[in-house]
Amino acid sequence: MAMNSDLSLVFVDPAVRPAAEAAHTWTAFSARFVILPGGGAGVDFSWEGDTHYLAIHDIELLDGETVVEGLPRDRTRDLRGTVTYVPRGGKISGWSVLAPRVNSFTTVFFDPAKLREEIGVRYRQAEPKPLLYARNTGLENTLMTMQRLLQQSEPDDLYAETICMAAALEVLQCSPDIPRGHLSKRQTKLVLDYITANLARNINISEIASVADLSRFHFARAFKCTTGKSPYNYILSQRIERSIALLSSGKSSVEDVARGVGFRSAAQFRRAFFNATGSTPQAFRRKLR
Repeated sequence: MAMNSDLSLVFVDPAVRPAAEAAHTWTAFSARFVILPGGGAGVDFSWEGDTHYLAIHDIELLDGETVVEGLPRDRTRDLRGTVTYVPRGGKISGWSVLAPRVNSFTTVFFDPAKLREEIGVRYRQAEPKPLLYARNTGLENTLMTMQRLLQQSEPDDLYAETICMAAALEVLQCSPDIPRGHLSKRQTKLVLDYITANLARNINISEIASVADLSRFHFARAFKCTTGKSPYNYILSQRIERSIALLSSGKSSVEDVARGVGFRSAAQFRRAFFNATGSTPQAFRRKLR
């Protein structure tokens, strides 16, 4: 099933376009970050599809109206930090006149069939009702993490999928029907050996889970129980350890080290290295001389 990741935006002035956009698609999710044009711009918007729709807004309006099936018409103007959820088959539409500030939103779309197939979720109730400009601190924090990630030039796929999964589980009010077990010794060896052999590649959670012959959700839980770290954090720590060894040898450039340990760019590597060590790769190397 294809992801429907398009909230239709039609500006009153046909010459107006979003100031910036970023969109990415993963196995069961897609996400989009949009910075809207300057204040005073008028825009009509609409969406309907066969996926679930989830959005976080950082928007103020001079005027506007939004309609979601099953809910009253809404004319809220301060949308900052609010969350909207529309279940599959639902519709959202409306119009807005943007306030003079930097306005943006992030949307996440996910396929319920794929999620059920992967994790066998146990719902606390029927699929939740739609939300429109709701205040939900947990969802807001999760979606803001996704928004920051989408603003990176090369977001980490493994981390992005983890955030999308967390948001989906929270909005659907469900918990994975998963035993709190560990990986077997054989599974652990297979997985850790696979990670070590493939650090230079952009590893995703689906392929690692397949090594252990588990679904992604079963694997993520069991991996953390076994190692004490999420798959993302474990792989990141291994990349940093290997990069330290390569930098210490003094034979490779920072760019070559970044590629050799699986980062998509030197900039992404420098950011991760600094977050992990408090030093840039160049400064670390200078200290060794």
